[in-house]
Amino acid sequence: MADEPYPWEETHLVAAVTGDAAKLQKELEKGADVNYTDHEYDRTPLFWAAEKGHEDIVQLLIRYGAGVNFIEPHLGKAPLLAATANGHEAVARHLIEAGAHVNTRDASCVTPLIVAAKDGSISLVKLLLNAGANIDVKGWHYGQTALSMAAANGHTDIVEFLLQNNAASDIVDDTGRKALAWAIEEGHDDIVELLANQEADSTGVGENGLTSETLFSAYPDVASRSDEDRLGWAFEKGYISAVGQLLEQGVDPEHKDETGKTPLILAATEGHIELVKLLLEKNVEVDSKDEEGRTPLSYAAGNGHMEVVVLLLENGADLHSKDEQEMTPLTVAALGGHEEIVSLFLQKGADPNHWDSNGFSPLLHAAFEGHAAIVSMLLEKGVDPNIRDKGEDKSVLTWAASGGHLEVIKLLLARNVSPNDEKTDQTPLALTLDDALDTEDFSSVKLLLEHGAQPFSEVYWDNIPPLEVAVSNGLDEVVALFLKVEPASSQAKQEHVLKAIYEAVDMDRKSLLDLLFEHYAPEDPDAETPLQWAEGKCCGSKEAVRLLRPYFPGEA
Repeated sequence: MADEPYPWEETHLVAAVTGDAAKLQKELEKGADVNYTDHEYDRTPLFWAAEKGHEDIVQLLIRYGAGVNFIEPHLGKAPLLAATANGHEAVARHLIEAGAHVNTRDASCVTPLIVAAKDGSISLVKLLLNAGANIDVKGWHYGQTALSMAAANGHTDIVEFLLQNNAASDIVDDTGRKALAWAIEEGHDDIVELLANQEADSTGVGENGLTSETLFSAYPDVASRSDEDRLGWAFEKGYISAVGQLLEQGVDPEHKDETGKTPLILAATEGHIELVKLLLEKNVEVDSKDEEGRTPLSYAAGNGHMEVVVLLLENGADLHSKDEQEMTPLTVAALGGHEEIVSLFLQKGADPNHWDSNGFSPLLHAAFEGHAAIVSMLLEKGVDPNIRDKGEDKSVLTWAASGGHLEVIKLLLARNVSPNDEKTDQTPLALTLDDALDTEDFSSVKLLLEHGAQPFSEVYWDNIPPLEVAVSNGLDEVVALFLKVEPASSQAKQEHVLKAIYEAVDMDRKSLLDLLFEHYAPEDPDAETPLQWAEGKCCGSKEAVRLLRPYFPGEA
């Protein structure tokens, strides 16, 4: 919302803001203070009129002697800067003719020319330059000049005009960039061409894109670095044509950066196939490893760059290499869900049963991430669907269930995998139920029950049983499904039903209490009943007693 003064301000100030020339002149004739400032923003009528673009008001106020170089105290702006920032060329002209300082700066050291160049107003830029604006002054924001701002924002006409008026293209801002660098980063190719021709060390823009000379001329601090450092920097920034030129110029193609990555690793990671080809033609080490022990093939596989993977394999890349976590290219491809690459690796003999140092195999990774097609491929290769990880000792189904991956769960159940995991209370059923609470899709829960998942298991002794979770969340349908299951242990079922009754009472779920008491059959006739619990341990909660009494008509 635009700034507005209080409506109860002096009449002539409100008239200046709203553009009411007749009322303003009447008040000025009565002696109103032409340089009066409002109470909230400390701005004069002229400042407000300049900002709003009221040309006639501005002319009137100037005739009455308004201060054209008044500086409002909060942002340090003068009326000329306010007019320029809002694109009011006619107002700016009147202010300049009345003696406004054309190089006025606000608290951020921004001048009218910098603002006009940034906003793309060529007519304002021309007006300000003709009035004597300093063309090369730096603003506070990154220390950018008008030329730099215009270049960054893609205003080709302004860049051209500023260069014609001898704007310095070699000024380096506070970030180490010249105007050319901003044009390069923002992708303004026509401006890059204009500015590149101004650089003494530049060779312009070649047929294959930005040349390395042009690129580094835009970043003086980078230009002063070693060839190898410049190569890494160009990779990091994505200036691929410059990378290729540096390599052609003889930069060491085997150089490792601070993390041990070679140019081939960097190119493979990003999928730059042409650079990979160029490097392989230079006979670089195809299996070079970084500090993590990963090879170009590992990175290409992990990022899904199939074309690069094929090329590396054709050039002898080791399909069975292992990184510091004992992960193979197949492992990272399975983890990343890259189906075509996994299929290719399996065809070429990659070990589908390899275990990494985290105690996971490709199947466990794929199941945990929900990559059903890859799970299917690995199963077709004969991988045992009943394996367990070597860390937490959980089954493949348990890991798939932890993410609620229905399609993976279907594949595993079709292989007759047990829906129950008796080694952990985080069973497939419990995990899919937790996931369903977020997604509100209980398909996986129902599927597991259909295949014999047991909600009444003694493995839940140290955790909340699924039945209690369903009651707590008011899932009547799920509760009913659980209660229909033939329990593996009648004792466990009664323990779960009792816990669920307590939860239903606490949550005031009467409909679920009706359902639960249909299955309430304590084996010990002398055991404390829920009603006795409510009357005793619940401190005689009247509401709990009221809810439970109908189910125990024989108790006093």
